[in-house]
Amino acid sequence: MTVITEKGQPLRWLLIVLSVIYFLLVPVWVILFKSSPEIFYIGQWYGNGIATPEMYRHFTDYANLNPLWIFWDDMILNVVAFIPFGIYLELLFHDRRSWGKVLAVFLTSLAIEMTQFILIIGRTDIVDLIANTLGGVLGIIIMKLLYHDKIVKVILVLAVIFTAVVMINTGIDTYRNYIDVRDFYADEDYVWDESAYEDAYGEDSEEVQYQG
Repeated sequence: MTVITEKGQPLRWLLIVLSVIYFLLVPVWVILFKSSPEIFYIGQWYGNGIATPEMYRHFTDYANLNPLWIFWDDMILNVVAFIPFGIYLELLFHDRRSWGKVLAVFLTSLAIEMTQFILIIGRTDIVDLIANTLGGVLGIIIMKLLYHDKIVKVILVLAVIFTAVVMINTGIDTYRNYIDVRDFYADEDYVWDESAYEDAYGEDSEEVQYQG
């Protein structure tokens, strides 16, 4: 059996284009879709736009490293967001060993989490790392079980629709967040609402000081 997305097949280029677009959108999607615009205000609260040496030295104070400290809505969204990632990897590299594809998912997720910490946008969270990797693994398993021409054709059609929807929604959310952040930085009278933060994250949650 020669699947239509294998090397040398005409639809492989469509798969590659869709994969690249989705791979580029995943970090933006994960950050924007599950977080409020306030995640971009953190740099203003700290007076800088990137993580400081002090924050690196006290990394555990600014990141959640407890795998049992879970926001279920965020976790589910992260799993779902990375399932297509795994599907694309399996379609593109079906003949490669699975551990390499799982490692690619893990390293991509790790890069996203560290980027969030470095640029101080959103929270760096081990739960997100686990959820992202789990989603990618599920995608790989699903595609392994369904690896057949007829199924792949359906997946490609759905991928075109899904990728287009994600692109549109990401663009809309990016613009909305840009407007919110622009207005925020223009507001010299803004005051950090500590009570609102404590209501959202708890009074004794020192490990998540800058989460959005």
